[in-house]
Amino acid sequence: MRKNRKLILGVALSLTLITVLFTGASAYAAWKLTSPPRRALGALPKDFPFAVEPVRFIASDGVPLAGWYLPCPGATRAAVLVHGMALHRGYGLSRAQLLRGHGYAVLTFDTRGCGESGGTLVSYGWHETRDVLGAMDFLRGRGCTEFGLIGGSAGAAAIALAADRLRDVRWVVLEAAYPTVLTELDRDIRLYTGLPRRPLTSLLEPMIEWRLGLSLTDLAPRDTIGKLKCPVFVVSGVSDRRVFPQDAQELYDQAHEPKSFWLVPGAGHADFHKTAGKEYERRVLAFIDAALK
Repeated sequence: MRKNRKLILGVALSLTLITVLFTGASAYAAWKLTSPPRRALGALPKDFPFAVEPVRFIASDGVPLAGWYLPCPGATRAAVLVHGMALHRGYGLSRAQLLRGHGYAVLTFDTRGCGESGGTLVSYGWHETRDVLGAMDFLRGRGCTEFGLIGGSAGAAAIALAADRLRDVRWVVLEAAYPTVLTELDRDIRLYTGLPRRPLTSLLEPMIEWRLGLSLTDLAPRDTIGKLKCPVFVVSGVSDRRVFPQDAQELYDQAHEPKSFWLVPGAGHADFHKTAGKEYERRVLAFIDAALK
């Protein structure tokens, strides 16, 4: 009888310890995934060929944002560049140079919680939709009336999630965008642990939802991309282990015509401009020119 009691007590203590550790690990992961450390911005290259103006503006909900604005004298068309999770405006610098050279005024900026912008949380593109809207309002104040948008990963998700609130947009390029955040979370869990999302995230997911004040099921660019009223170019990497080619295809399938699709050979979840170089430039500029016609 005494042995049975010791056994029961041991099992109870083990289960309690496992529960405490699992809860603590989930809480820590939720905190890390929604408030990653800010990466250092760095200086502009000394040989950058265009004038760059450091600017400050506000998101549509009042969060202060920081960016680099590349004016183009006489231009009324502007491009907005939106980086991915835990990055900063430097993501868009090479694209800014490309588009400025193509006759666009350009704004590349730090989304909330990143770089030099305000805010403490990142939300996989959900609250960042307000940053995109604020960026476009800033550009309207500079005399711009037509827009093109390029986003990477969560930045691409932010653009797609804002689809029904975007005005005067002539074209959109979505790079490495997930169809649903739960799909990407499953990919990440399998990538780092080799195990499926459930049951590992049974506490993590509601903790993320509580921190961000949203339902993760609503983070589904697949369900909103069809509301974009302009040509869409979906770009993804053949070797991306976070957004699989079939994930990108799923997103593309829900977009309205006219639309384009490109799987970049040898590319992972990375900077496609850096990976594909001149081919990236050729395809993106061809897509933009076709969209404007």
